[in-house]
Amino acid sequence: MVNGAAEQTLSALEAAVAASDWDACADACFLLLHGLAPGAARDVAARALARAWRILAASRPELSWPSDLLSAPSDWLPSGVPEWPEPAYPGEVELTTGLDALLAGLGNPERLPTTAAYAAAVVLATSAEATRAWAEHDAEAYRAWSGLEDFGEDDEALALLTGRTVLDDAAADAVRRASWAAVAADLRAVGTLELDLAEAQAALALWIEHERLAFLG
Repeated sequence: MVNGAAEQTLSALEAAVAASDWDACADACFLLLHGLAPGAARDVAARALARAWRILAASRPELSWPSDLLSAPSDWLPSGVPEWPEPAYPGEVELTTGLDALLAGLGNPERLPTTAAYAAAVVLATSAEATRAWAEHDAEAYRAWSGLEDFGEDDEALALLTGRTVLDDAAADAVRRASWAAVAADLRAVGTLELDLAEAQAALALWIEHERLAFLG
């Protein structure tokens, strides 16, 4: 069963996806995850990360545990995963941070921090896919961006990136849109979504105040 507030929010998410409005996607996703049972919210986040991991997995054949984690996240504890190697591939930082967010949600019994963690995991999964697409489509811009240790200190790189960031790139935009569309489809497929909009919006305001991060502390 999906109540009226949830249906309106699902429609808002789908409209935001079509408009490539990524902050609106994140906010609608948060609201909808807030209306789900914790296990269902966890599974939406895990599926988003699994899609991103499938793209990266060929670059990390030595790692099998992410697939195990994402196929059965309830079997894992926050401290129960091996250490990740030094990130070396496009989208890897976003993916590993997303996995940390998922694990943070698994380890917290309270609704607000759990929703924040799972929503952040979804956002990071979509970002991982977009970064990978950007690097493949505009390798020069990706290399310039990845070489910036402190944004603003390399004038040549900044000049090169004008109009060529991940948010400007057409290929990255298309991939991120498809990624968010898959998230929206996952949320539509959930059997029960009862959204208390006022309560969820109050929680969303706190998440935005904390820059839409996985950890609110």
